[in-house]
Amino acid sequence: MKWAAHGHHRAPLGAAALAVLIRWVFLAYTGITYEDSLISLRYAENLASGLGPVYNQGERVFGASSPLYVMFLAALSRVGLPALAVSKVLASLADGVTLYLWGRWLLQRTGRLEPVWFLVLLFAAPPMVLVSVSGMETSFALLLLTLALQADLSNRPAALGAALGLLTLLRPEGLLAAAVVLGLRWSREGTPPWQSAAIAGLVVVPWLAGAAWFYGTAVPNSIPAKIAAYNVHRPSPLPNLWDTLAHLAPTRGPWGRVLLNLTLLPALAAGIRAAWSDPKLRPLPALLVVWWAYLVVPKTLLFKWYFPPLLLPAFVLAAVGSFGVSTRGAPVGRAGLRWGVVLIAAVSVLAYLGETAVETRRIQFAEEGVRRRIGLWLATNTPLHARVALEPIGYIGYYSQRRVLDEVGLVSPEMVPLNRAGEGWFTEMVRRFQPEYVVERPHYLIENGTINSGVPMFRTAGERGEFLAAYEPVARFHADDVPARLQPAYRFVVYARRSPDSALRWREQWAGLNTEGRETLARRGIEGELTPGEPVSPAPR
Repeated sequence: MKWAAHGHHRAPLGAAALAVLIRWVFLAYTGITYEDSLISLRYAENLASGLGPVYNQGERVFGASSPLYVMFLAALSRVGLPALAVSKVLASLADGVTLYLWGRWLLQRTGRLEPVWFLVLLFAAPPMVLVSVSGMETSFALLLLTLALQADLSNRPAALGAALGLLTLLRPEGLLAAAVVLGLRWSREGTPPWQSAAIAGLVVVPWLAGAAWFYGTAVPNSIPAKIAAYNVHRPSPLPNLWDTLAHLAPTRGPWGRVLLNLTLLPALAAGIRAAWSDPKLRPLPALLVVWWAYLVVPKTLLFKWYFPPLLLPAFVLAAVGSFGVSTRGAPVGRAGLRWGVVLIAAVSVLAYLGETAVETRRIQFAEEGVRRRIGLWLATNTPLHARVALEPIGYIGYYSQRRVLDEVGLVSPEMVPLNRAGEGWFTEMVRRFQPEYVVERPHYLIENGTINSGVPMFRTAGERGEFLAAYEPVARFHADDVPARLQPAYRFVVYARRSPDSALRWREQWAGLNTEGRETLARRGIEGELTPGEPVSPAPR
């Protein structure tokens, strides 16, 4: 039956409602809040309280890379609403709208329900659900990208320009989408898309001008910071190639994901072939390729919220190519076979989502029981204007409300040249800036390797000894109820700058030891075993 011909919207609406329900259930079970969402929230609350769009009061550095989302959170905070909680609900609804728009388009194109429900299942996979309810801006970006693509398909240049402009304000990678969509539109029509480009510019230019005036640059500091801390020290793009490929092909991962990708990959190949034969659909495969190259070639450190913009065009293309849909939109093959594929995808997604939910809940307990508790400890036990050096500035920075020296450099541009130089960056940090407190994972101090990049923190064993002479451990936090591979990442020690007398005594003790004794003393000091203060407190279960 040609559902689309009769103008029915029940299937896309049902698909959207199911997508939203899945997200709310996942959120209720896991309580997930991503670390980076709290960076945006601190910017937003400072803006709402009149301090300006800053992370550290008085430091004009924009390290959130999503000005539109910060302003949105600030507006929610300004009217007294719990900004992140409201954002999570609205992000789920945004995913529902995105799925409705693509479901309706698929129904109109094919007149069949199977592609719509296949897309629903793909949208229920953990990479989409996790990020949607994490407090990040990604779901709003997917909706704006959808509005842009569908405006292009329906030849609405003004709407296309507005959507691309807002997308660029939400994520700087929106410039990539604008280049692809407008470039292909120019190629298709033979004339430059001046109207769309002008409207997009009108949306973006006021922010660029304001940022250049307030911050001194329109480029978010997160971009050079991440390049210096991560990209330049990662030797090969191959890990990123395998990571991205694992989301599209049955290469590795939980069995649910592998089984799901067995149905996804052939449908995606068919969809790419069908879309490339239709000039109006070419932005979909082009975006897939460009975004894939953007994630892989620069050796970007991949976070989970980077994947949905890659997966959106892939999933739509897979729905287009699913079940043998021809370039004319006519589905071929037996209905039983088509619904069988949907059933396999459903079983795969349920298994994949269930396993992910259990692990996510455990990790969230660790976030609350370790990083949040560190922030609260700092808020209670340190002077108001103390400067704290650390790497995970989300939970700890937000709950401590202390001045942060960000080791990655997102909100601390003075760290960018140190990170770019590489080996010994940690020693240079404590020598030059002498923060009152340092929060570190002892595993990485002992192994002398920076988390995420492996760059040596110290150039010599003597530099590590100098750090311990200058700083003493005052509190320890850890969580054991996380997957074994993550336990080093959830074990922290807080170090405070020693008094001159304490530093002198440490150096005298150090000088009287042989090499083996110094190594033992260093390990005990790094792990906080010499500390009479805060006991080890595991995360709540």
